Formats: sequence, structure tokens, C-alpha cells
Amino acid sequence: MLEALDQWERTVEVPPGEAWERFRELIRSGQLRAAHLARSSQTEPGKVRARLRALLESLGEHALAKQISMPDRRTTHSALAILRSAA
Repeated sequence: MLEALDQWERTVEVPPGEAWERFRELIRSGQLRAAHLARSSQTEPGKVRARLRALLESLGEHALAKQISMPDRRTTHSALAILRSAA
């Protein structure tokens, strides 16, 4: 999932809203563990961290989202632009 969050524009072949909902379902169903993703994201690029934080927040996983270091404002804004249509 972290790779898909990083390379969204090149790897995600469905509309952003559908992809976002699929990512949410993978976590809700337990197929992907939110805590593991949060821990693993610490060495990921800023756009991955911003997207994962937003994903976890959308699932109510606020404590886990706060464990992920926040990238700078410009990186966050750019990373979340693709997701604005998914919200």
C-alpha cells in the first residue's frame, strides 16, 4: 500500500474516490494493519506520510495518524491534491 500511496499517479488505475475507498476497506477488514503501516511509514517520502495520515484520519485512527511525522505544508498540499476529489 505504501508504494501505491507513493506512486498514485502511475499505479492507481481507478478513479481516486474508488481507490481511496478500497484502501480504507483493506484496513477496515484487517487485510492491512494500520499500526504496521504507521510504523513502516517513518522512512517513506513526505507525500506517502501525508496520504497515509489522511487515510488513517478518515478511518478514525487519530492516535495512529499522529504517530506519523507530518511533512511540510507544501508537500502535504501537493500530496493530497489527488485525494480532494475522493473526499
